[in-house]
Amino acid sequence: KGYETIPEAKKGLAEYFKFYNYERYHQSLNYKTPWETYSGVKDCFAPPGLAKTA
Repeated sequence: KGYETIPEAKKGLAEYFKFYNYERYHQSLNYKTPWETYSGVKDCFAPPGLAKTA
């Protein structure tokens, strides 16, 4: 995806990183999210300020 400004790029990347770490299941992590694996939480609940996106 192309971005026109640096703030727009930062926002887009931040949204993707939230998705990647808190919503996307990874085969290499036994179909858990990185957050579930790192935190040991069974069901993924993002920490405050990093609520899941729809």
